[in-house]
Amino acid sequence: MTMAPIIVSSPEKLTLEEIERRYRDEWVLIVDYDFEFPKMKLTAGFVHAHGASRAALQPLAQNFRRCAVHWTGPVHDPLRYWRSREVHAV
Repeated sequence: MTMAPIIVSSPEKLTLEEIERRYRDEWVLIVDYDFEFPKMKLTAGFVHAHGASRAALQPLAQNFRRCAVHWTGPVHDPLRYWRSREVHAV
């Protein structure tokens, strides 16, 4: 069961730090965002929606030409899954 996202449509542009503080441990859909090159880092934007499930935000994301879906919680080892599935040649 996927919980429906909460639509916010923030009237103010927030920094990534402010977004992570306000929407802790949630997925957020960010529109009209600022992106830092060459670090490829999201720095600020308007929160359109937030929720516990990334899948619930995907249909909303399709309504925007340019948006970002960002997780505000702790990031665990992203390579752990791939390392556990390595296939070793014999």
